[in-house]
Amino acid sequence: MEVVRYQLENGLRVILQARPSAPVVACNVWVDVGSADEEPHEAGLAHVHEHMLFKGTERRGVGEIARHVEAAGGHINAFTSFDQTCYYVVMSSRFFETGVDILSDAIRNSAFDADELGRELEVIQEEIKRGNDSPQRVVGQMLFDTAFEVHPYKLPVIGSKESVDSFTRDHVVSFFSKHYRPDNTTLVLVGDFEEAGARALVDKYFGDWVAGGRKKVARPEEPTQKSFRGKVESRDIQDNHLRMSWHIPGVLHDDIPALDILGVVMGAGNASHLYNVIQREKELVNAVYSMSYTPKDSGIFMVGADYQLEEQSHEAVVKTVLEEVFRFRHLSPPIEDIERARVQIESQEIYSQQSAEGLAMKLGRGDLVTGDPEFDQRYYAAIAKVTPKDLVRVAQKYLTPDQLTAVLMRSASSPDVSVDDLQSWALEAFERVETMATDIGVMQSNGGFSSVKFPNGPHLIVQEDPSVATFAMRALTLGGLRFETPQNNGISGLLSELVTSGTSSSSAVDIARRMEGMASGLSGISGRNSFGMALTGLSRYFEKTFDIFGECLTDSIIPEEEFAREKSLQIQGIRSSRDQLGYVNSMQFMRTFFGDYPYGMPVEGTEASISGLSAEASRTFLKKLVRPSGLVLTAVGDVEAEHVAALVEKWFVRTESEESMGVNLPTPPVHTSPLLAVQNLEKEQAYVTVGFHAPLMADPLRYAMEVLYAILSGQGGRLFYELRDRQSLAYSVYASMLLGLECSTFTINIGTSPEKVEQALSGIYSEVQRLLDDGVTPDELERAKTYLIGNHDIGLQKYGSRAMSFALDELYGFGHQKTLEYSDRISEVSIVDIQSFVNRYLKPGHSVVAITKPEAHEVPADILAKIGVE
Repeated sequence: MEVVRYQLENGLRVILQARPSAPVVACNVWVDVGSADEEPHEAGLAHVHEHMLFKGTERRGVGEIARHVEAAGGHINAFTSFDQTCYYVVMSSRFFETGVDILSDAIRNSAFDADELGRELEVIQEEIKRGNDSPQRVVGQMLFDTAFEVHPYKLPVIGSKESVDSFTRDHVVSFFSKHYRPDNTTLVLVGDFEEAGARALVDKYFGDWVAGGRKKVARPEEPTQKSFRGKVESRDIQDNHLRMSWHIPGVLHDDIPALDILGVVMGAGNASHLYNVIQREKELVNAVYSMSYTPKDSGIFMVGADYQLEEQSHEAVVKTVLEEVFRFRHLSPPIEDIERARVQIESQEIYSQQSAEGLAMKLGRGDLVTGDPEFDQRYYAAIAKVTPKDLVRVAQKYLTPDQLTAVLMRSASSPDVSVDDLQSWALEAFERVETMATDIGVMQSNGGFSSVKFPNGPHLIVQEDPSVATFAMRALTLGGLRFETPQNNGISGLLSELVTSGTSSSSAVDIARRMEGMASGLSGISGRNSFGMALTGLSRYFEKTFDIFGECLTDSIIPEEEFAREKSLQIQGIRSSRDQLGYVNSMQFMRTFFGDYPYGMPVEGTEASISGLSAEASRTFLKKLVRPSGLVLTAVGDVEAEHVAALVEKWFVRTESEESMGVNLPTPPVHTSPLLAVQNLEKEQAYVTVGFHAPLMADPLRYAMEVLYAILSGQGGRLFYELRDRQSLAYSVYASMLLGLECSTFTINIGTSPEKVEQALSGIYSEVQRLLDDGVTPDELERAKTYLIGNHDIGLQKYGSRAMSFALDELYGFGHQKTLEYSDRISEVSIVDIQSFVNRYLKPGHSVVAITKPEAHEVPADILAKIGVE
């Protein structure tokens, strides 16, 4: 797949890569301007353009750009970073020209309507509020703001409330004129096209774009950090969030390959040092990681940890994490750990080739960040040469206490911590390692389907596809939340984490090391209706990884210490979820809507139910749940069906009888009058969910519901246009579906300011009434159907997506090829079908409403009656 690079006379850089393996094209426009290129009075303007360029042009009105893309079966989006802004469209290749046309029109001819700008600035304020409600985002911004003194990387990409409030249309147009020029832009096209045709489209839609005399503002150079920096804040949250960083060079520096390897060996994955020592063995944290962040200018090496104080202290966590980091300055990790890291990094190159979108992103980012067409070849050649001594060298060079920045966002209920405390603990950790370096060890050593139903074994389905040297497998059985009770609620999710925690012959560490050393992934799966395992990897390691897969599914022993550790982590996760506004409201809705039916329970369980579980009871549950004769196994990718079948027979065919898992389900709920549930959570926003009964998974009317979902959702959907664009109620508003075997629900969700709750509710029910009274238009129907079909085709590029879809369809009795019939089913949906769904299910008087809001904002008990819902 040759990459073609050239430049138009106006300065536009063009990158083409023909990729005929799937009928998909990715079209990206990368503008070489990010938040780090803004002047002080422009803070957040790059991000504003990301919002505004799809809001209409001279040829296309508000909402039409997104609708035109979705009508062509694709999806459109954009993102802004420190260094660039990217606008992208992915769609079926038959609509290739439409994608190029739309992107060209948006980039060159945006209208920047003043009224639309005002509404969108309100939406961005909601986005800022949402970010302020996320502890992870807040502490991340704390780190960058503290680590950088003068470089613009210290500032949030999105801007601030004050800067966004200050923007006018003149600001936006001035910024656009300064940066949105062909000589500052890269166009990337990847997918199913002929080079000559692609060149002709580029000339047609971009060739007459007039170049300008752009003068880019020089970024201030960050001075060398010569002393410790720190910051501490407290919030009313469950977790404590510790983030630390050290300055490192930009992406082109010769030290970056070794730093990238160091980040993986130190703290990426379940075989990494920090995970095994800090999280598994010492149980001080519920999450820990490390990585090198290498943007265009100098970046940072980051280490993060999230934890809840039980018996440990802030001091113990900070000092222990830093001791393990500083040990890499003296002791070389085993070569097998470097090989594991090397394979993980190199495998990203292979996995990115599965989709046109992934390739386009890689090429565009490489062009703007590195500016070097040969960078990838040089980088991976350097990765292959990294040695243990290189890791020690870069650790000694960069990981020093005087170059350390440490920030802590602590729970308000935890003991107070000062910046002086952080600095003192860092120095103590460093001095301890320096003194004991010779005595401390770093690591412990450690198209076409084939279908076979095995007697006394599983049902195997294989789809051979050798286009990329990878594969994906899924093993599923009926289970999950649907098989749980209030007493053992959460056991399925707990077991999905524990199924790889150890077998009769392998520990959890052994399993993780072996899998990550082959750049492969192995994990449990638990949902509302199913339980199982997922395996992905490089095809050259298929048999080796399958043996681990089979061993874990058939011989998981759930060691006591692993069970206790994971149980504690799940309880911490349950507590952490209380910080997530949307999740908290969703759980309230589920409890209210489903009642005693299992879907009313949280997938992860409750503190009480998880606390009551024992390792022995969990082993018994797992043994009854995972019976070979009840399994459906699917394999997709660069594998041979006969080889897969031989391995399935080796691991999963049994002659002995099996005790099955019984399930006694309560009667599904039926709502015939409105229900309202309101609760308090101290956040800046409120969250509203309105839900209705919906067709079951096997009901053909579900396809009409899916088409209606597409009509309502997305940037071109009714909800987005009416509640976000016109009324500026929210940054996020969407419909969603929960399809079940015995009961289902269709919901409309919105996060909004507390004072707008009644307006948001009224807006949602107005849209429902509009559907009841007027239905949908033929144009909306066709756009939605095309979008669903195109999006479905795009999704099937990934082997894992196919393997999962085939397994679920077979497990639920629909036949594994149902996924491939999806397009036909959607194509058959008519306006009459949608109206049948609407009339049967979207009854305001039968709806359930859940609202989560700050305590200070009252929601009247009769709010539904006030807006006419009875």
